[in-house]
Amino acid sequence: FRSNAHNTQHTRTPVHQNQTTNHTHANMSSATAIPVSRQVEDMWDTEKTAQGKLRVIKILIKEEVCDVAQTVPKGSNVETDFNNMKNLVTRNEACYLLFRVADSHWIFVSYVPDLARITDKLVYAATNATIRHHLGTNCFDDDPHFSQPSEFDWHAYTESKKSIRCLSEREQHIEKLNEMEAIARKEQEEAAVQKTTQPSPADPARAAGRSLPDRPAKPAAATASPPPTASPNTRVISPASTRSPSPGRSGSIGGVAAVRTQINSFRKEESIQQSVTCNFS
Repeated sequence: FRSNAHNTQHTRTPVHQNQTTNHTHANMSSATAIPVSRQVEDMWDTEKTAQGKLRVIKILIKEEVCDVAQTVPKGSNVETDFNNMKNLVTRNEACYLLFRVADSHWIFVSYVPDLARITDKLVYAATNATIRHHLGTNCFDDDPHFSQPSEFDWHAYTESKKSIRCLSEREQHIEKLNEMEAIARKEQEEAAVQKTTQPSPADPARAAGRSLPDRPAKPAAATASPPPTASPNTRVISPASTRSPSPGRSGSIGGVAAVRTQINSFRKEESIQQSVTCNFS
C-alpha cells in the first residue's frame, strides 16, 4: 500500500510542472513590454517631420528590442518606392516597415509571413500596438498587415482603401450634418433669389409675364345694377389675405435655423469632449 502511494505521488508531480510551464508560455505570448532602441527614437524624431529624407524605415525585433535594420531614401515617386518594399522582406522573417507617403504622412506596415516561426508571429502581433503607441499613433494614417511580398502593390493597396470606407458613428453623424447644412444653405439661397425676382402685385402685366392688349371700351349699360350689399354676418375677405405665401421662404429659413442650431450644439459638445480628453491625457 505504501509503495502504491509513493508511486502515485511521483506520477502527479510532472502534471503540476506542465501546468506551470504552460502558464509561463501563456504570459510570454501576451507580453507587450518590448522596448524601442535609442536609435529608433532618434531617427523617428528626425524623419517624422516633412523635412525628413527617408522613405522607408525597417524595424526588427532582436534580443527583445525593436531596432533599425535598414533604411531607404526617397526615390522617384511613392508608387515605385512602395512596390520596391517587397525587396526588403523575405518569406520567413517578420518585420515592421514605416513608409512615408508624403511629407509627414506615414503608414505602419506590419509584415508577418505565413512561414515565420510561431514565436515570431506571437511577439510581433503583441508588440504592434506597443511600438505604434511609443512612436505616436496619430503619426500614422494607416496600419496595414501584409503576409506576402506580392502584397506590396501600390495600386492594389489604394484601390482597397477606396472600396472599404469605414466611418465611426461619430464621423457618420458629422458627415450627415454637413450634408444637411449644405442642403439648407442651398434652399436659403434659392429663397433669397425667388424673393428678389418676385414681381410686384401692383403690376399685373409683369406678374402675368406678358403685355395686356388694349381692351375695347364697354358700351354704357342701360340700367346700372347697384353693388351687392353685404349683410352684417358676412365676412369680407381681402385679396391680400387669400394670397398664398411664397414657396421656399418660411419653410427654408426655419429649416436652416433648425439645422444650424443642431450643428452648433453638436460642435459645442464635440469641443467639450475634446477638452475633457486633453485634460485626462
